[in-house]
Amino acid sequence: YKPMPNTAFISISDLTPEKEKEYIGKLLIENPAVCTGQMTGFGTLSPSTLSYRELHALADYVLVEADRSGGFPIKMHDDDEPLLPEDPDCIIQVVGADGFMKPLDEATDNPRIFRLLTGCGEDSPSRPELVAKAFKNERLPLERPRSKSEHPFEKRIFLNKVEKKETLALAKRFSESCSISGVVA
Repeated sequence: YKPMPNTAFISISDLTPEKEKEYIGKLLIENPAVCTGQMTGFGTLSPSTLSYRELHALADYVLVEADRSGGFPIKMHDDDEPLLPEDPDCIIQVVGADGFMKPLDEATDNPRIFRLLTGCGEDSPSRPELVAKAFKNERLPLERPRSKSEHPFEKRIFLNKVEKKETLALAKRFSESCSISGVVA
């Protein structure tokens, strides 16, 4: 794991929640960003022991990665995914434009859900219009009926890997087909 420049990185496995809060607060005074979590045996981070709200009390912005895409550019969530913090202000779904026009088993981690959300056939490629339809029809856990807070949140899409002319044309098709405001490429 390599942290971004000007980012403090702490592994919290040895800290109590109170010590973690204190340490993060001190780090934020001198660093514009702090990455916190516990290192796993796979070289990835597991979540902080602090809740989203506890972290938000320490920092202006808290980014929580809630994805298990397995490296696929287009993530289709199962019923219990993504693992979102309670009452987020904004959910940003990251989509890789390099997944457009590929066979579904190469483009998405869950072709079955993609087909259910779009009505496309097994041999259909991941056309930008179909990807937009899948995101339109997908309901994230906070959009499903819930018993807790009815705190509204924004839903945005960040389209990355738009690096070639061909991909830019596909990104434009996706954006034009997407009903979610705030598509960024």
